[in-house]
Amino acid sequence: QHIKLEIENDRQTKIMNLYNSAVADYNEGINDFNEFINYKNRQFTPQKADPEILNMLDTPDNKFRAAKIKLSQIKNPDRNLANMILQLTRTIDDATAHLTEQQD
Repeated sequence: QHIKLEIENDRQTKIMNLYNSAVADYNEGINDFNEFINYKNRQFTPQKADPEILNMLDTPDNKFRAAKIKLSQIKNPDRNLANMILQLTRTIDDATAHLTEQQD
């Protein structure tokens, strides 16, 4: 019983670490995207090269993708975590839609 409990605790710890890492990726992506929005609001001053501006959009996109990959790796979450994953996925999808508008 003790070993089974330890195995389950280890599984739960790994799941929460994966979820927390996905949240961290999402937050970094939002921060990076906000930097682009602030730059846009300053009417793209100071001037930057096109590749640098594109990178300002690619970086948050990569962070959002990384977060979704991590969330998809979580198997058999409990009901509470499943709801948290669903909410975070929706939030990432919403942020990705806004990012896509800016990329277009």
